[in-house]
Amino acid sequence: MYAMGHMEKSDSIDNEKEKILKAILFSEDLPTIPAAAARLIGLLTKEDTEMSEIADLIAMDVSLSSKLLKVVNSAFYSFPNEIASISQAVNLLGLNAVQNLVLSVAFFSLKGRDDVNFDYKEFWHSSLARAVAAKLIYKTLKTPLAIDDEQVFLSGLLQNLGKLILANTMHEDYHKVLEMQEAQGNELEDDAIETACLGVDHPLTSYVMAKEWGFPDSLAQPLKYHHRPDSYEGDDDAVALNAKVCHLSDILAKVLSEKDPQKYHKLFRTTAKDHFCLRPVEINQILKEIHVEVDRAAEGFGLEAEQTKSVEETLMEANIKLSLLNMSYDEINRKLLEQQVQLEKLTRELEDKNTILENLAYIDGLTGVKNHRFFQNALDEEISRASRVDDCNLSLLMIDLDKFKSFNDTYGHQVGDFVLIEFCKVVVGQLRKYDLLARYGGEEFVVILPETTKDEAKQVAERMRRAVSGHDFKDGDNSYAVTVSIGIGCGQPANPDFKKDDLIGNADSALYEAKNAGRNTVMVYTPLVSKPKKRWFSR
Repeated sequence: MYAMGHMEKSDSIDNEKEKILKAILFSEDLPTIPAAAARLIGLLTKEDTEMSEIADLIAMDVSLSSKLLKVVNSAFYSFPNEIASISQAVNLLGLNAVQNLVLSVAFFSLKGRDDVNFDYKEFWHSSLARAVAAKLIYKTLKTPLAIDDEQVFLSGLLQNLGKLILANTMHEDYHKVLEMQEAQGNELEDDAIETACLGVDHPLTSYVMAKEWGFPDSLAQPLKYHHRPDSYEGDDDAVALNAKVCHLSDILAKVLSEKDPQKYHKLFRTTAKDHFCLRPVEINQILKEIHVEVDRAAEGFGLEAEQTKSVEETLMEANIKLSLLNMSYDEINRKLLEQQVQLEKLTRELEDKNTILENLAYIDGLTGVKNHRFFQNALDEEISRASRVDDCNLSLLMIDLDKFKSFNDTYGHQVGDFVLIEFCKVVVGQLRKYDLLARYGGEEFVVILPETTKDEAKQVAERMRRAVSGHDFKDGDNSYAVTVSIGIGCGQPANPDFKKDDLIGNADSALYEAKNAGRNTVMVYTPLVSKPKKRWFSR
């Protein structure tokens, strides 16, 4: 048992709070995380832990492993190919990311008392909103401090853990907190109300619980200071940054859920500027994306919740309610008619946004270029169009980053992701506006070149190959050399013998020849030269 033994020397907790926290940690009603998650934390503290050990441990818990795979394969991660096993997920994400993801999944498995006046469903959803907001805010920052995205997500998720703990272990007095929250509205912060009613607040309780579970200080400390990040006096810049991100994510979540969203909307803007000097355009982008990302994460984690309203819609509804307070009956009817017109306009805007979301289903989540599904549809359309014109050529480039698996093994997947993103920027710069670049799978990409002959396609491919090999893939202080191999297939769709699968297969066979010729090479499919089609499995 914790018994305050993990507390840092610098932590000053008065005797009365320490007594209350001890009682909480020894309570029979204290929620616990799944055993597999607890063992995972211990295993990851060992320096010699192998990937296979982590995978085996997670796989032993059928429920945990199935939930993990569901999240990894959801739109929240948007991997191009299905992740079929825990071992594959561990190797793809890395140890830290898997640990944080497992703990996130475990968080939604915490059990609480059924007889407590506590809205668990709202708690899970608001916690997820804070986690998504934290990750979205961190990604917007231009900071040299490197914090794992998943750790920022987990800190945001756990910042209100103390509320769940207090509601279950001090349930006899917790109703006082709810009554005072209802009476005070948002005049007092939750932690002040909790301290007045219970003697301790949820930020401190979240921190103590995280230390009890064996979380590192880099994760636990932001939970303690997320309401007042400026009170952190430590020298860990990453902790200070994460605490401010959590603080800002808490405000943003309140925009979506509190009774006075206008107040928190204004507070979010001023705090984002004060904490991180974010520009209005960056703040607006966060506000625009938050509801979409929350719904995407909720689906991935299997949370049943109503569709999250956008910040714009939330503020509009709040303005409507405010404007109706002191109106006469006729005024209310007139105002309702006006608002009906506004809501109809909003409905049209939402339909436009849904169209945008449908388009996102065709975007590769990592690189931002079109995905495999879009490529197949686009190729069908180009073939149909070209088939109506005699002698119209259609060329296809199959591109593979040379020795990319070894590159990932050497430098890590984060560097590999950077290279893929940068590679796409280089390639797009070599294409016409009506050419199409798409991610075929992994490190393999395709380019559709309409109305392009074999010789013209080779010129494009050579120019592209030189652009990649000559590009400085610079990530911070590190630069990386990258080369590609390119195979070219070409045909005339109006020809009766033309087949879509042959075009793809020819380009793939030519790519195999380019690999076999030593890489960093362009090869055009030639039936008399190319070997029988087969996949290159060791790219």
